[in-house]
Amino acid sequence: MSSLVSSLKRQNTMLQEENERHASGVDNLAAMLNEALSVLEGHDANYVASVRARLGIPLSTSEPVSPAPSTPEVKPAPAARPPKR
Repeated sequence: MSSLVSSLKRQNTMLQEENERHASGVDNLAAMLNEALSVLEGHDANYVASVRARLGIPLSTSEPVSPAPSTPEVKPAPAARPPKR
């Protein structure tokens, strides 16, 4: 029974260490995402605001979000004429 207890304790310790490594990785990814969003915010604040809202990240207070630009109407190209015979 003693060997089972010590084996479970070692396994628990290893799992806690692995959990800590994964938590550190998630923290690093979150920091990288926040940095990328901060850089992108200067170029497309509306997209950044939508990503932050979707992920539940609070909006940064550095710049207000501008209204979405209106999309220009795209007209279809005229149909090609059939070749002459």
